Amino acid sequence: MRPDDADWTVELETGTLDTAMGFAKRELHPHPAAKRILVSTFLLNNSVLPADQVVRDQLAFKFGITQEEVFLSGADAGQPVGIFTDSPNGIDTDRDMSTENTTTAIGADGLISAKYTLKAQYQKTARWIFHRDAVAWIRKLKDTNDQYLWQPGLVADRPDTILELPFFLSEYATNTFTTGKHVGIIGDFSFHWIADSMEFSIQVLKELYAVSNPYRRTPRPRRRRP
Repeated sequence: MRPDDADWTVELETGTLDTAMGFAKRELHPHPAAKRILVSTFLLNNSVLPADQVVRDQLAFKFGITQEEVFLSGADAGQPVGIFTDSPNGIDTDRDMSTENTTTAIGADGLISAKYTLKAQYQKTARWIFHRDAVAWIRKLKDTNDQYLWQPGLVADRPDTILELPFFLSEYATNTFTTGKHVGIIGDFSFHWIADSMEFSIQVLKELYAVSNPYRRTPRPRRRRP
């Protein structure tokens, strides 16, 4: 919590004691993520493509996907808590907003209300996060004259925005438009921290599967005698 506003005082006074900004230690419990891939010695020695590099590239890609999904919708049970997950350890329901949205649709007034719920100091660096289905819905909003409300930027230095704010797309943002479900989030994400306890690494186990994976030489082509 932040302290209250400063006190106007006199030269030799220090103002009132503020207890709102209390410091405490918060324990973070890392949740490991792992995957095991089997690659034969025969393939490693005879593949035209660098099989080990293909495995590394695919693992790096899939671990990135895994992290993106859990950072948005993690259940806080054996995994990180996602920003779309209601939790006292993350974002609680006090910050939810559904004004002017219906039970099955996103409304233009709801977007405006959400933006201006943010205080001015956070709006400059604020971003939206939506699923592409939500952005498609927003893009189709029309006024009473059947004109689209969203006029996207068409030049390089003016990218598309929603109410003048940039947005991120993610396949793992919520896209179920019904009662009690989130449809997006807006905020200054420089205040959202992700703690990594270990770097991504790959461990090669050559002996564990040695019995089922014997090395075999590539048979050499035979030459016939005339």
